[in-house]
Amino acid sequence: MDLATVQRVLDRELSVAEVAAAHADAMDVQIRMLQLRRSVLRVVARRGSSPEETTLMHRLTQLSGEERRRLIDDFMDGTFGTVDADPTAVAMVRAATPDLPDDPTSEQVAAWVELAELVGDEDFRARLRRTAVRQAADARTTSNAMPPRS
Repeated sequence: MDLATVQRVLDRELSVAEVAAAHADAMDVQIRMLQLRRSVLRVVARRGSSPEETTLMHRLTQLSGEERRRLIDDFMDGTFGTVDADPTAVAMVRAATPDLPDDPTSEQVAAWVELAELVGDEDFRARLRRTAVRQAADARTTSNAMPPRS
């Protein structure tokens, strides 16, 4: 505790419980960051990662959950937003996107690195776009070929 905080406790502006809770919250953040770093280091050690891949892993683990969702949303919008894709297939891809937990295993970090590499690969995006358009066309053909219901 710094002197200003001690003074605030002595002046009864803050309780010891409030200060302890604030310190515990700050420690939770530090622990999470250390756990993420540990997971990245385990992946780097196991895979023999390049400096570029190590930097990517570190950046991914620094992103908030919202920022990781935005990364996937940008991928989905850029991949499917400009084509006549089957909305059900797009919804399934979006729903299947995992989140990185607060204390990820090295396997989860490695999976997110692979996912980030895929969503950044324009060839992968183009293949998904073609597949989505083909599925939508097949669905339209199938629905047009069905006899009317009585």
